Amino acid sequence: MSVPPPQPPPTADVCLEAVLIPPQEARLRELCALGDSPLRADVTGWHKYAIVAADRVFLFPRHAEWLPGLERELAAYALLGEVTGAPAPRLLGRYEEPAIWPHAFGCVSRMSGIPFGSVEAAASPERHADLLEELAVLIATWHSAPVDALPEALALAHPPAGPVGLDEHWGRAALRPGGLEEAVGSLHARLTALDLDPPPATAWAETLRPFAALSPVLVHGDVHEDQILVADGESLRITGILDWETARIDHPAWDFDFGEWGYGLWEHRAHFAAFRGRMWVAYCRRRGLPPGDPAAPHLFYSLVEMAWCLAEHDAGRMKAEALRGECEWQMASLEEVA
Repeated sequence: MSVPPPQPPPTADVCLEAVLIPPQEARLRELCALGDSPLRADVTGWHKYAIVAADRVFLFPRHAEWLPGLERELAAYALLGEVTGAPAPRLLGRYEEPAIWPHAFGCVSRMSGIPFGSVEAAASPERHADLLEELAVLIATWHSAPVDALPEALALAHPPAGPVGLDEHWGRAALRPGGLEEAVGSLHARLTALDLDPPPATAWAETLRPFAALSPVLVHGDVHEDQILVADGESLRITGILDWETARIDHPAWDFDFGEWGYGLWEHRAHFAAFRGRMWVAYCRRRGLPPGDPAAPHLFYSLVEMAWCLAEHDAGRMKAEALRGECEWQMASLEEVA
């Protein structure tokens, strides 16, 4: 008769040893005075493991390649600690302890709430609009973080200047100082060649000019439904924003990118113009900025989407019919806010 293997205690997390073997766990408990507090491993992150305690979370890069991302995240938490009301974890410590982990790791405060992505399916367009407006106000909060003395880890390495291409860098080229007219002009020419009859390129550039001229701020860079914590599925009150490993000093536009979101939001794509307009008014009010044309963010991202589709077609990854259909849809959405 075989003897069954010993089972872990009911309160133990069986995934914890997938990250820390018992001697490493023991040293972590000793170093951080954790005692016998329950620990839980979250191994769902692509770039890091999280060990969750009752009041804090330890962040471990999966391997050396992702250490710079962790350093960026920890630098963002340190900077956000200077901003009252910033909806982000607070940095509690950075450690270098080979007996626990071969690379540096960090510790941050634990935030309450559940991921919005876990309850998003039940949210109507109106509930999405309310949440996005609240999100815009919070974005304004972290965009107000002091950036005069920047940690090196948060510096942005811009792609080299050069001819404007219809690829993933089109939006960045358009926001580059002095690059707006060239970027808009090149895209406008391609759309005209498709017989789409866009409005004059000068009109687009005029709308986008104040938007493009905004000063760099601390951006999260990857805001979407699974990074947003809400109190519960009923109120959808935002309690925190997680995973700042893409944080950097950059143009404010990049925290309004719906391209980072999943299908839940994109099912309401017909409302994107209204969503973005409402977000932008709330954001500018919170930061004390003149809002300019509230249609500017939607115009910018519609042009980004069309530039991406043209690049996909040029690379043979999108058929001509699909390209034309997508560009026609985007042009129609722009007419709604004209």
